[in-house]
Amino acid sequence: MALIDGMLQELEQEARTTRRVLERVPADKLMWRPHPKARTLGELALHVATVPGGVAELSLHSPAPAPQIGNPSPAAAAELVPALDTSIAKAKQILGGMDDETMMATW
Repeated sequence: MALIDGMLQELEQEARTTRRVLERVPADKLMWRPHPKARTLGELALHVATVPGGVAELSLHSPAPAPQIGNPSPAAAAELVPALDTSIAKAKQILGGMDDETMMATW
């Protein structure tokens, strides 16, 4: 079994859990924030949805580029699960092409 197989299984398991959380984000609370300096609930949820694909994309670059910091906000809670689906598909596509040697390389 290739090293990536275990990672892809874990990614799928985490995606199921993340999906359940994102499905429960209340549509009327996307603009809520715990304090003025914090991101809104919508910004945080969209960030969580897009992290898997973003991290997988970082693995393609050596050295890794500086992260683009921004706070995109979803217009509706219905955007969160599709964003996760897109991110997971991107991560699977990138990671699925890696062999054991690539997985063990420093990046």
